[in-house]
Amino acid sequence: MSGNAVSYLTYFIFKFCVNNAEHNIMFGKTPFYKILVSFFVLVIFSCSNNNETLTYHLSKEQMSELNKSGKVVIVNERGVERVIINDAKYVKQESDTASKNLKQDKVSEKKRLADKKAAEKKKLADKKAAEKKKLADKKAAEKAKRLADKKAADE
Repeated sequence: MSGNAVSYLTYFIFKFCVNNAEHNIMFGKTPFYKILVSFFVLVIFSCSNNNETLTYHLSKEQMSELNKSGKVVIVNERGVERVIINDAKYVKQESDTASKNLKQDKVSEKKRLADKKAAEKKKLADKKAAEKKKLADKKAAEKAKRLADKKAADE
């Protein structure tokens, strides 16, 4: 059922409810119930699945445009425009973009891990260098103290 038919059907049901409110027990006299019932009728008819397969015959120019851009606009004799989209091309482009993003994510993750590893190595190397410097300073201080003690003992 098309959208216009559903709209007309809902309109007529609503008018019927308004005109026959005194005689109709189901809808009652309040407009809330009338609107509510009309809404449910509209939902029931508009939610029906329309699984008709549409077939369009395209010219060679339209097909080449469809293959290039992924969509074509067709205007019928009544002036109604229909946009035809090549879903397979769109899905392919989307998957290509997703795979590129995935590759970029993997590369950035590898780079991040490498940077983290390098930072840990640098931190460890700095720590070792600081320990070596501390040990060297301690040895130098002990040596200076021994020399000072030896000099004091010699005098």
